[in-house]
Amino acid sequence: MASLSLRQFLEYIRAFNAKDYQKQHSFYHPDVRLVIPDPEVGTQVGSAGIMNHYAVLHATAEETVVPILVMIDQGHIFFVMETYFRYVQATDRRCDQSHRVGTVRHGRWKDEAYNLQRVQP
Repeated sequence: MASLSLRQFLEYIRAFNAKDYQKQHSFYHPDVRLVIPDPEVGTQVGSAGIMNHYAVLHATAEETVVPILVMIDQGHIFFVMETYFRYVQATDRRCDQSHRVGTVRHGRWKDEAYNLQRVQP
């Protein structure tokens, strides 16, 4: 099973913070799912689903992810992060801190926010 190095993972975070969606999504497995525990948002499926979710969010807020702790082991990535939002227009949205974990298959990260799911070979 291929795995991302710490350097590659930080490249992914830099791409996310720069809103370089093309580079960010190049790290994703084709079957990527972003699990958000807010029932109004739910699970975002595929690169397009995730991109649509962030297009709405980033239209109202600037978001910066700061990794505090990163652990990579046997294709699994767990990281503790701080997320900073600066709203650029009024909104009634709320923000919660989260932990994300992910798995790697064939060198691509499968983001599983809040929910670790093993990718079968």
